[in-house]
Amino acid sequence: VTLVAAHPGCAAALILEDPALFLPDPGITLPMLLSEYEQPLTLEAQAKLNPTWHLEDTRIKTEALSQCGPEVFERIIGDNGSWNLIEGTAGLPVPTLIVGAGIDPVTPPALGEGLAALADRITFVQVPGSSHSIHRDEFEPLMDVIRSWLG
Repeated sequence: VTLVAAHPGCAAALILEDPALFLPDPGITLPMLLSEYEQPLTLEAQAKLNPTWHLEDTRIKTEALSQCGPEVFERIIGDNGSWNLIEGTAGLPVPTLIVGAGIDPVTPPALGEGLAALADRITFVQVPGSSHSIHRDEFEPLMDVIRSWLG
């Protein structure tokens, strides 16, 4: 969002998958991110948590969590604090598709629908049954949304 807002010619269109457009309180955001480390960092545990994911995605997620400890998230959130990209998103100069997750979305439907109502260049669609990793949970429904939007 920030790149396209600053350099409008760099993209003809934008597709955002459950983007974190508004994180108001580091005290809420950080525990949510750190909750990933409350489970065992094993392939079996991740597969149980994410039963719809391809095994390779599960392996990559497990490896990434193992290589990137909680202190990285603590620094990211500590260094950045809260952020608000709502105004920048509403002002994007290119057609933008925001795809929201169906389960515990990072982009709540009210926010996505509100942005779509503010700017005719923005379309919001929610994919039922998906988590923040829509492409892993509901790949074909996500692709159907994207294909339909692209026309």
